[in-house]
Amino acid sequence: MEELASTKVGRKTVITEAVVRKLECILQLGVSDALACQYAKISRDTLYNHIKSDPEFSDRIESAKQYAVIAAAQVVVNAIRKNDVRAAQWWLERKLPEEFGDRKAEKRPTLNIFNNPEFIKRYAA
Repeated sequence: MEELASTKVGRKTVITEAVVRKLECILQLGVSDALACQYAKISRDTLYNHIKSDPEFSDRIESAKQYAVIAAAQVVVNAIRKNDVRAAQWWLERKLPEEFGDRKAEKRPTLNIFNNPEFIKRYAA
């Protein structure tokens, strides 16, 4: 009887260490969860359920997802270090848009006086 109590009940997990490594490798490329799951041959539900139930797995997946972002940022910063003015300008425009953003692109309020009933009443007569 004691033997039965020590065995686990339920389905075996499909999230093996090999699957985790596949997910990490593909997610580091910045792909979607759907594509990563397809590559690792698991369902998105399996991925999301495992993320909810296993904090360590969740951290590994989140770290893998951030890898491409960090790598891209590193490329931009390296270009700036090499005095690439365009890279510096691009970075500043996006990082500090209030100070360095394109002022032409700002939306300015427009006043359409021809749709204003007061204007029509006053000057249309």
